Amino acid sequence: MPEHSQKIVQQEYGLGDINEFILLLFWNAADQTVLVPTLLKCGLAKRVVTWLAQSIKLKETSRRPLISIIHNIARHDDGADELNNHGAIDVIKQYQKNQLEKVDSKSLIASMALALLSTPEQLKNDKKGMNVVLNQLLQLVMNGAKGARYRHDGFHVSEPLAVMVKMFVVEERTLDYVLCHAETEPSSDMYSTMHLFISLLFDFSQALKGTDRLEQFTLIAIFNILWSISFQPNYAKELIKNQQLIETIKRFIEENYEKKILEQYKPRSMEGIKEAAHGILHNLNIDNQIETTSNKQNTIFDTLLLNPSKA
Repeated sequence: MPEHSQKIVQQEYGLGDINEFILLLFWNAADQTVLVPTLLKCGLAKRVVTWLAQSIKLKETSRRPLISIIHNIARHDDGADELNNHGAIDVIKQYQKNQLEKVDSKSLIASMALALLSTPEQLKNDKKGMNVVLNQLLQLVMNGAKGARYRHDGFHVSEPLAVMVKMFVVEERTLDYVLCHAETEPSSDMYSTMHLFISLLFDFSQALKGTDRLEQFTLIAIFNILWSISFQPNYAKELIKNQQLIETIKRFIEENYEKKILEQYKPRSMEGIKEAAHGILHNLNIDNQIETTSNKQNTIFDTLLLNPSKA
């Protein structure tokens, strides 16, 4: 190597233990979605976007909480709106271009945040990039479904599910890709992926009997995913074959579980459990059967009241 050649080594800086601890507190606080409005009042959205824009020279331990805080804030619609007001999308894209994160799970956080912040048009225009994200999201759901407490690599299964809900609503193509073309390990297809979502519904079907907000949110997300699936006739045919699934969905309507949902945040991209359950059965042409049966029962009951002699 010529003597005048120099190897440039970029120096990384740390924020110090105290500052890193404070960032971890913000990270954990923002993970509680109901606290996001309070954090917004403190101006956290504006500050964290500014910090991320300046993070290229930070050490990994100092940098990592920033994108995670943004992702957690973006899970709340008000948080997403506020982040967008401060140009978060452009900052995150630049962060991705810097290729600071070499581990897939860490780079996925940025992609998930972008998906939550983007408009339908923006998501539709990034088809190539979205395929990679969809692969990672499905892989995360698969791994989380098998993991302890439904977690894998720091993510709870509800987090990729929530992103999927929005993407399925925004772009029909994403649903087809996840069900039929996603690249995962082990490989997946329509049947295995639908079985995955249905199994998760069964796993979380008792969530409304408890007091775990995360489990209840997961159940809401799964119902919305199955609702999206039911809109497609070729997929609906597979759903209707699963009698246990149909009976489980009916039970959520008949027993009025909606009253048992704890007060918590639900994003605009999701409907409540009862609305989603009705939507699924309607798309499967089962909802009308329930109403017909109910009307018949009411008619019989009214007849007995008016004409006791016929009892």
